[in-house]
Amino acid sequence: MPDEQKQEQPAPARAPTFAEMTVQGVRERFPEEVVDASEFRGDWTITVKKGRITEILTFLRDDP
Repeated sequence: MPDEQKQEQPAPARAPTFAEMTVQGVRERFPEEVVDASEFRGDWTITVKKGRITEILTFLRDDP
């Protein structure tokens, strides 16, 4: 096949991981409380303000 006819196919969209969906859920539910969220080698850390920590942890425990 000549080079002119070759077309690169876009990479298929990757589905979000459970951790990514969890971070997104916390950001959506508590937008004013999330200070930072970062990933390092597959482990996520969410930094939140301490005022509603019990409510945030309950959400993480109970939300499917």
